[in-house]
Amino acid sequence: MRIASLAMVICGIGACANSGGTKQYEPMYSRAIRLCVEHYLPNSMARAEGFDLDKHQSEVQAQRNELAAQFRNAAGISYVQGRIAQGGEELTMLCANELLNAARSVRR
Repeated sequence: MRIASLAMVICGIGACANSGGTKQYEPMYSRAIRLCVEHYLPNSMARAEGFDLDKHQSEVQAQRNELAAQFRNAAGISYVQGRIAQGGEELTMLCANELLNAARSVRR
């Protein structure tokens, strides 16, 4: 009984954010994290000679902004908060927090 109650409390604070109707956020969240990592580590990927890194970085940022807009609702923000509560690598957590802040401030 106590374990079930504890599980309900944990799910209530967002640790179960990827269950139920929030599965739609997983692919967007994963893409947002990948784009953020690419933003912070742009030289970790092989590029063709003459590649315009500044232009690419601008495009990556625009995509990040578009994705953040998809999380600008109670369910989206709750999903990101749940992912943050799960923890992870430092860069992933930095990116998740940036996504959360951007989702809270995006104007449509």
